Amino acid sequence: IGILYSLIILRYLNMIDERTFHTIEVILDNTSHLMESIKRDMVSQNDSRNVISLVDEIIQKLIHNK
Repeated sequence: IGILYSLIILRYLNMIDERTFHTIEVILDNTSHLMESIKRDMVSQNDSRNVISLVDEIIQKLIHNK
């Protein structure tokens, strides 16, 4: 709940833009697909580490572009 409040306040203060929300939505969607694939053993642990690394890189870019 705290994260949602923070996102709403950051958006209200124009500290993050709509594009950021879209990026977050895409990350969440891809993460849920990844988790479903992991549950079905379609994705190796190495693949999941690569995805986590990529998500971390995207988040760092979002933070540094503001």
